[in-house]
This record gives sequence, C-alpha cells and structure tokens, in this order.
Amino acid sequence: MLSDNWKQAQKSVAKFLQEHGFAIQQEYRLKDQKRMDILALRKVKKTTYHIIVEVKDWDNVSRKKEMEFCKQIIDYLIEYALEKLLRKDPKNKWDRSTTQINDQFIGILCLTKDAYFSFRKVSEHFFRKNARIQGIPLREQIANQIQLFVTRFDFLPKVFQELKIPLFKESTLEDWIQKEKNDE
Repeated sequence: MLSDNWKQAQKSVAKFLQEHGFAIQQEYRLKDQKRMDILALRKVKKTTYHIIVEVKDWDNVSRKKEMEFCKQIIDYLIEYALEKLLRKDPKNKWDRSTTQINDQFIGILCLTKDAYFSFRKVSEHFFRKNARIQGIPLREQIANQIQLFVTRFDFLPKVFQELKIPLFKESTLEDWIQKEKNDE
C-alpha cells in the first residue's frame, strides 16, 4: 500500500509541472501495464518533450538502489519511446535508421528526501550499454534522444534549465487582479 507521503510528493511534483505549462497525466500505464508515476508533455518550437517522472519518498536512498531506479526509468523511456514512434509511422517498423526524430524523451528520478546528489545528469554511457538498445537501429537512434536526471524535488527547476526548457508560471485570475490593484 502506498503511503500518504508518497502520494503527496507525487501530487506536488505534478502540480509543479502543471503550473509551469506541462500537460500531465499521473499513473500512466504502458502497453505492457508498467505504471509510471507522472508523464508530462510540452512542445518547445519543433521539439516535443516527453518527460517521465518517478517520485521516490524514501529515507536514505543508497547508490545501489538509485541505480536500480534509474534502470527502471530507462526501461520505461525505451518502451514509451517505441510506443510513440511506432504509432506515428507503423510502416517500416524495424528499419528506421533514416527517420528524423524530433521528440526528446527525458527521465527524472525525483527524490523527496536525502539523496547522494541534489542534482546530477546520468551519463549517456549508462543507457547506451543497455542490452535492449544495442544492435537495433531504431533503438540506438532513440538512445540519442534520451536523457536521465536524478534530482531532489527542490532542484527540479535545474533539470529544465539544463534541458533549456523555459519554465514559466501560468498566470491565474488572482495574479491578474493583484497586478491591477498594484497598478492603481
């Protein structure tokens, strides 16, 4: 059973993403029924960013456990990317080495408590050596579009700064009314 702390942490991350202009879906399921905590989408110019966020509300996450979580997210990223790309062009399913991919697939392991690092980008070598990618042209090409970050919740904006995705807070009616009062 999930703890209330974990649910609250997931809601906080989803709220942060939604406030900054991302379309979000919580508890997203892949075709093979694997469940992702949060799927966020945002289009910037011609690039669509698909962001998978796994929220962990654990005390003292060990380096070993962190790497297990990262492997899990990479599996989710690969499966999700394949689902999206194959749905767009079901013909020529296996030989797409010439296809231009304009989508970026980002994984974020968001730790709500103490962690080894407050923010770090996982080396691309870590997922390039993944057996599910090697030797299959489309999957190798997808690997070029994948990035993975491990961060604490309070460093989440730094992920988007690193990705050069502008964060903006959507104005609410209350913000507009307050601005009008300040201008008077």
